[in-house]
Amino acid sequence: MLVTTTLLLILIGCGGPDLLPAGDYEKVEVIPLFFYEGSDSYLELPSVIGASNCRRAAVTFAALKNVEDSNWTYICATTDGKYKIR
Repeated sequence: MLVTTTLLLILIGCGGPDLLPAGDYEKVEVIPLFFYEGSDSYLELPSVIGASNCRRAAVTFAALKNVEDSNWTYICATTDGKYKIR
């Protein structure tokens, strides 16, 4: 868990990509990055349009892998790598 938390802080911490303006959350193409509990790596899920679809993709993936009750997490990053959505 500590490794995952550290990795997430590196990905979303200072010096990382800027935050996308909130008004654009549902307009931009994003890649859901799925993190398993206790893992220091992530899986890149297929790209989707919008933050709500990013969340749905991560929730669906967790259910398909039967890990929905674990401490998994995800981050959405724009396909151009310029922004992240928290």
